[in-house]
Amino acid sequence: MKRRRLTPTYQIGIAAVVLWMLAIAGISQASAAQLTLLAGYQAQLFPVSACADGLDVVPADRKGNSANYGEVDISTIPSACNGLPLTFFLFDDSGDVVVTDSGTASTGVLTFSVSGNYRAGDVESAVVLIDTWPIPTTWSMTAPPPPTGVSCVGIDPATPNQTYPCTYSQSSTTTWVNGGYRYTQVNFNAVTSAPLWQVTFDLSSTTNGFTGMSPVRFVGTYQNVAAAPGYVCSSLPTFVGREANPSWNSSNAEIVFTDDPGYTAGTTICDI
Repeated sequence: MKRRRLTPTYQIGIAAVVLWMLAIAGISQASAAQLTLLAGYQAQLFPVSACADGLDVVPADRKGNSANYGEVDISTIPSACNGLPLTFFLFDDSGDVVVTDSGTASTGVLTFSVSGNYRAGDVESAVVLIDTWPIPTTWSMTAPPPPTGVSCVGIDPATPNQTYPCTYSQSSTTTWVNGGYRYTQVNFNAVTSAPLWQVTFDLSSTTNGFTGMSPVRFVGTYQNVAAAPGYVCSSLPTFVGREANPSWNSSNAEIVFTDDPGYTAGTTICDI
């Protein structure tokens, strides 16, 4: 450990502090002069700093083809931090906490399992405290690839024969059975610079969470999906949907595929 030699100015200052402390204790300077002082001891300055210079934080444990994750990985933790208390926070762009948890730091990659899933795309920044010290932190994520069996294009009605780039992400896919009928709810996000987005689902694909659906009714519960012009509802296993209400300027949508002919929650898109 590096030692710093005290200058006369520091020595005078320390002596004044000692006399002030003695005065508080009720010891006079005369009495203090008779105290036995042990020689050979020098005041030392001990540098105090954080145990790490920088950490990387990324989402982990992606849930199927969705944009949801169940874990947070914190990496590049040096050995100097081993055994120290660690707390992290993930914030959205409004400064609200998306996820937070605490544990004990360890070298390498530290994984936290989140209670309930979170959308990694909602996270704007991360903060990590180790032994109460804020550590410079980098939050990063790679956009998940679109699920197989799904495609997305941008559409401009003014140029109907031309398509534009579109990015599709599937935030969740939920399947349940009720009264012998099967339901699959798909929540997705389609982003394009064109006036409208258009998505194509291959319901025979078993790798996109649809598990080979054979629906007889399509329902858009957010009323923002309609059958694309020219699409025939009997064209299964392919469904082509288009943004239903561009005035909403919304990239989010939700569809329920079901074999229940009486399902009425939402606006019916197709009956087979």
